Amino acid sequence: MEDLEKIFNQTLDVVNKCGKILKNVNFDEEATVKLDGSLVTKYDLMIDEILTKRLKEILNIPILSEEHSEEISDTYFVVDPIDGTHNFSRGFECFGTMVALVEKGITIFSIIEIPLLNKTYTAIKGQGAYLNGIGIQTRNPGERFIGNTNTGTDEALTWLQKLRECKYKFEFRSLYCACVPLCYVASGNFDFSIHNGRMGYWDGIIPKLIIEEAGGVCEMKECNNGKYTVIAGSKEVVKIIKETCGIT
Repeated sequence: MEDLEKIFNQTLDVVNKCGKILKNVNFDEEATVKLDGSLVTKYDLMIDEILTKRLKEILNIPILSEEHSEEISDTYFVVDPIDGTHNFSRGFECFGTMVALVEKGITIFSIIEIPLLNKTYTAIKGQGAYLNGIGIQTRNPGERFIGNTNTGTDEALTWLQKLRECKYKFEFRSLYCACVPLCYVASGNFDFSIHNGRMGYWDGIIPKLIIEEAGGVCEMKECNNGKYTVIAGSKEVVKIIKETCGIT
């Protein structure tokens, strides 16, 4: 793609500006429940509108967003204006804005801004992964594995129990968003992150490139409900999780 660096830098600037907006808001005490049971605030819609307008000025291509849909072509932006809206609506720091550029099924670059933690994660395909401009790598496996998991499905609870009972020492956190724990996998803060059957396409595809460019694995599997299961970590830890839980 021509002018990739320019497109990336302009997109990064837009995402950074959205992060500044989200650092200086009066957090909603009420949020609207969407048809799928997720929440949306006026800020989700505001950031979606800003991103849509500014991204189309950078590159006039379709946008696949959590908050609105367009007819997708070979090249498009993927956007999640606020990932972790439940957290955001309570002023909890674990939320972020995510943008990726996809061309012919390949993610070209990903940008994730975690504004209240002052963290910006980026990756361009083939050029490594970065946190605030400094290179990052996934964590080498140790004696215990610390990571994130959701507990919203019976299957997730079954996996949790199997991992607790296996010969490896697994410790679990639940941050109730996708962007922060998956980025923590990329930067080595977490060994793994498991999201069972509740993820949107954007929740997985945007951090996936960052994790892979950091040397890790991020596997996405579409479920019958149109949502995704996402398992991420180092190659060794993902292999252990899949074997222990009987995941194919």
